[in-house]
Amino acid sequence: MVNPNRCRPALLPLLLICLLLLGLFGRSPASGATLSARVDRNPVALDESVRLELTIDDPSAGEPDFTPLESAFEILGQSSSSNIQIINGRQSRSRSYQLTLMPRRAGTLTIPAIRVGSAQSNPLELVVTDPAAPSGGREERDLFLEVEASPSNPYLQAQILYTVRLYIGLSLANGSLSEPAAEQLTVHKLGQDREFSTSRDGRGYRVIERRYALFARQSGPLIIPPLVFQGQSGRSSASLFDPFGRVGPSRRVRSQAVELEVKPPPVQAELPWLPASEFRASLERSDPDAPIRAGEPLTLTLTLEAHGLAGSTLPEPRIRGDEALRLYPDQADFEQLQEQEGMVGILRKKIAVIPARAGSFRLEAIEIPWWNTSRQRPELARIPAMLLEVEPGLSHPGTGSGQAQETVPPSAAQAAPTVPTEPTHPGLKSNPWFWLSGLLAGAWLLTLLAWRQSRRSQKTNKAGEADEKGRPAAKAATELRELAGQLRQACRRHQPRQARQLLSRLAQLAPLESLQPLEEELDRLNRYLYAQEDAAEAWDGSALWQAWQTWEQTRKGAKQRGSARRGDGLVPLYGDHEPAG
Repeated sequence: MVNPNRCRPALLPLLLICLLLLGLFGRSPASGATLSARVDRNPVALDESVRLELTIDDPSAGEPDFTPLESAFEILGQSSSSNIQIINGRQSRSRSYQLTLMPRRAGTLTIPAIRVGSAQSNPLELVVTDPAAPSGGREERDLFLEVEASPSNPYLQAQILYTVRLYIGLSLANGSLSEPAAEQLTVHKLGQDREFSTSRDGRGYRVIERRYALFARQSGPLIIPPLVFQGQSGRSSASLFDPFGRVGPSRRVRSQAVELEVKPPPVQAELPWLPASEFRASLERSDPDAPIRAGEPLTLTLTLEAHGLAGSTLPEPRIRGDEALRLYPDQADFEQLQEQEGMVGILRKKIAVIPARAGSFRLEAIEIPWWNTSRQRPELARIPAMLLEVEPGLSHPGTGSGQAQETVPPSAAQAAPTVPTEPTHPGLKSNPWFWLSGLLAGAWLLTLLAWRQSRRSQKTNKAGEADEKGRPAAKAATELRELAGQLRQACRRHQPRQARQLLSRLAQLAPLESLQPLEEELDRLNRYLYAQEDAAEAWDGSALWQAWQTWEQTRKGAKQRGSARRGDGLVPLYGDHEPAG
């Protein structure tokens, strides 16, 4: 039997060897990793980039954390690459990280240590100098920005032309330019960039020009912050084996800030406030040479064009006319042209006009006050009154294209020749007066039958028309109730634009002339939507709904009073035409 105590001394050397092997091979791979950092140049000027390279000899150590760099530098770009080397049969691997940094300020900046796993890089000090001042009183810049704004004291909501020019005196591989931005400022880019060449102090530059239309939403001092251009210079390769060249360091330039003083609208200016350099208004027929007939629609197009305003800011003027003209306006189309010379806002609105009867009728003149920013004075855009000469409709009773059948009244029978009552004899049949008298009597009988048949047809047509009239009337009444329900919801939710659209659709079922109880609330709604003022309070739709209910009661009363005459409370589309009988 083996004594266990004798085996214990023999196991001690084996235990020591195992512990030594665990110490050699059981270490974490990251514990022996080294991380080094370096920059491609030092010092650098402000607004010039610097390249930082980090190399770790153990790719499995993890990913670096670059957050400590963000306090003093802006990280413009980041990339990584792996490297494998085999020397004398031994393999080594490493991983490199390349960062493009832009200093945030001048002075001596510290690139802090970057940690990867348990390894960390060596900290670096980078000297950042201010941009070199021009020597000899002459600018020697190879990249700079210039900006200008006109006018320097604009009116509230008037157009400000903001122009930026980038002067390039070196080769650029790429670049980007920021846009003007400030609180209470609306920005629109105008057209395409323009490129041309110029010289400054005997040095040639390539110039890229960009223009914006700015609109201030608040009066008082306005500061437009500097614009920033950032790009990379391009360098040609010195080697024949590198035909694509190289990308140089990043460059950043800033423009000057622009300070403006925004004026409020003048006291003498009228509402809606429309500051523009040019304003035109017109009202035209779609077919000016075609005759206008009763009951047939004609289309008018209202056009407003303002230079220096966005299309969405233009008001929708109300068109009025004689009572016999039924007006059905369509929704307006807004458009804005963004040209190099500035913004042009356009409003187009179509109106269907249906004359109820023949005669001479008048559309009232339209006047739109606006402020001329070029001449600094109020002006009035005026559309003169339009006179419409309406002819009878082709379908009007008594004026149809078909010829009326000539009828002979019953009294004509008394003028017919009388036939003798004497006994006839064969010689009378050969008398021409006998045949003439018979022909006239037969014609009279045929005319009488045709006249009676015509009266029956007219009665049948009247009954058919009355039956057909009731169907669209019932459909229109149903649609009127549905739209009124939607208007009620829009007023309760205080939604002005939805309420205005619903009123436009309701006006197609009831003529505008019959909406007189709503006129005051409609004007208040239009002023809220199109006065272009910063409303101190939200729109309240309760008053508009109350006015609509008053109009509805008035309409129902008129329907009951007119039911005995028409049998329908809706206003007929073509007017009341009683057939001539």
